[in-house]
Amino acid sequence: MASLAAQTRDPNRLVAQRAFNRLLVLERRWTGLEHDRAAFALGYFDFSRKRYADATTWFRVARRDPILARYALYWEGQTALAAGDNHDALALLGNFLAAFPDSVLQEPALGSLALAAIGAKEPDRAIQALRAYPGTANSATLLVRLALAEQNAGNPSYAAIDFQRVYDLFPLKPAARDAAEGIDRMRQALGPRFPEAPVADRIARADILFRHRRWRDARLAWLRLGDSLVGVERQRADLRVAECDARLLRLAGPLEGLTLTDPALDAERWLAIFNLAWDRKDEAGMQSAVNQVLALAAHGAPAELADRALFDQGNYFWAHVERDQAVPYYRQLLARAPFGPDAATAHWRIAWTAYLEKDPQAAALLREQIENYSDSSFVPDALYWLGRLSQKAGDLAGARAYYAKLSTRFAENYFARLARARLATIHAEAHGSAILPVLDRIPPVPPALRIESGVPASVERQYERGVALRTVAFDDTAMLEFQAAYRRTKAPRLLVDAALAAQAAHHYLTGAALVRQLVPDLESRPFDAVPAAIWRIVYPFPYASLIRFYASRYGEDPMLLASLVRQESGFEPSIVSSAGAIGLAQLEPYTALKWSRKLRLWYSRRRLDDPSYNLRVGGAYFHALVGEFGNVEAALAAYNAGEVKVSEWLQDDRGDDGPAKFVESIPFSQTRHYVQVVLDGAVIYQRLYGASLASRAASPAVARRSAPERGFRQKSRQTPGR
Repeated sequence: MASLAAQTRDPNRLVAQRAFNRLLVLERRWTGLEHDRAAFALGYFDFSRKRYADATTWFRVARRDPILARYALYWEGQTALAAGDNHDALALLGNFLAAFPDSVLQEPALGSLALAAIGAKEPDRAIQALRAYPGTANSATLLVRLALAEQNAGNPSYAAIDFQRVYDLFPLKPAARDAAEGIDRMRQALGPRFPEAPVADRIARADILFRHRRWRDARLAWLRLGDSLVGVERQRADLRVAECDARLLRLAGPLEGLTLTDPALDAERWLAIFNLAWDRKDEAGMQSAVNQVLALAAHGAPAELADRALFDQGNYFWAHVERDQAVPYYRQLLARAPFGPDAATAHWRIAWTAYLEKDPQAAALLREQIENYSDSSFVPDALYWLGRLSQKAGDLAGARAYYAKLSTRFAENYFARLARARLATIHAEAHGSAILPVLDRIPPVPPALRIESGVPASVERQYERGVALRTVAFDDTAMLEFQAAYRRTKAPRLLVDAALAAQAAHHYLTGAALVRQLVPDLESRPFDAVPAAIWRIVYPFPYASLIRFYASRYGEDPMLLASLVRQESGFEPSIVSSAGAIGLAQLEPYTALKWSRKLRLWYSRRRLDDPSYNLRVGGAYFHALVGEFGNVEAALAAYNAGEVKVSEWLQDDRGDDGPAKFVESIPFSQTRHYVQVVLDGAVIYQRLYGASLASRAASPAVARRSAPERGFRQKSRQTPGR
């Protein structure tokens, strides 16, 4: 059946039809069940091509399949709805919901039934079904359809209430536009009898828009709330309007002219002024804002706001590689909140600065990082640099102890690989065994769930449905079946099947997230201790031939390029980032245009969705970065943060610790993480998928090569810890 599924994806429907007919005639060993399942695949194929009569015929045949009968019934109902046969759709979907109340398609079936009922002029059936379903209140789509049904049933007041709930509680959903239109209709119909939305719902809408930086919409929402609020809540609305104005104008004036009597809100106002001063690089303005927040914290403002102000001020200097100015703010933060949400990061930056400055307290600070923040992401870093300090001091036994702990506890970490390389050089020279109590503070790797081969009897039928759906390429729905079965039984095997279905549906990030539930902290485990099948779900290799081809063309490691693409886009060829980067290699249009011209390629923004074009341009760009900066670590940092920033960071590079020190010193947390993850992934890809060019990951910097162009890409500003 796999070959048939592939045929049904063919854009030429006649090819699939002929293939199906030929199989029916020639493959005498086919059973009736296989015939019915093939009919289901072809039914969906015809449905997707709007050949509704043919689709209905196939789905009726497929309803004889006891495993997929419910899906054949569901899609027959969807076909009737798409064809405009509302009465038939209502009957079919009603039968589906009555016969299979536990279906994973219950919610979309309800939504379609509502449309069919409205179209058939039986809105009361939609109202009854939607109000009986407990999930309606949490679904923008179902609420809009409930409102439409109420409207068609002659209940405009109820319709108005439901439209407003969607508009206020789900303002970022596409259904909010339909809700806005519905509200306008109900206002006209009801006039002064229109029921206004609860103030709490309207506040929720304004807050959601504000948190998602929709400044214009948020401003209007808070303005409209003004007359409904009093006291502190009115002041909060005034503050939010001023913040929106300040963001839109990029000026602090609206905030500076605002008077607030509540200390907490006034502290928020000064934090907003601080952020605008950051954008202007106004250090005096930032310091003034921090001082104001600290003063307000002494008079009743939440301490967390003062902690945030100190951390952000430190981050400003850290981002500009002015560590000596950042450290005092981090120390103030630790004095106030030694175990607060930003304490581990602040302490690490103090410790790393001490290492760079060759401060005698560096080792003590690194050990303190492990002792006080043993579950933080900086523990592997601390172990490695403690090993380096011990090695430089001639304490080879101590160095070996640190490296060995790092290598075993964080097996696939960037610094663990460096530690293993150093262990190999000092093993024969070290004498004795160092006992380091600090190492006992590091918690063990969380246990992985044991993946049994069998399927619990209580979900065998559901498991069979998932398998059957996969045979006809319904991988998305198969994933839902496996997930539902897992929620019922918590059998790990089912989560693996769900992840495999997600991967087959090209939802690679979803598949990885599912399987990580079974194997938490995956990269801390030795590669051979985890089944290769699990690694392949987390580190898939679609577009392998294209990636290998372009890596070979540019003389780069294909496994490194695969890891880069995985981190950039999750192998989604049409994905667009919030910054406007597009496609597998996440190319910004300006960069793609530049490199298309250099490669003498025709440029079009739409071409960025094409994997071959995207990888060709992205591969050339990355290759040039390697040439410009002379090592993979810096090239990856530039790919993520831009060449100008990396050039500044390299000026700060010093000492004999090689690229590892550069990686650790990257001031943008996201970029530092990016570089390490891509380099780690390249090693895992090499183990999973075979030969590659000699990896330059974590290797000494090679001689710099001149690039054909400098300064041709800059990304939007990132700030550490913000």
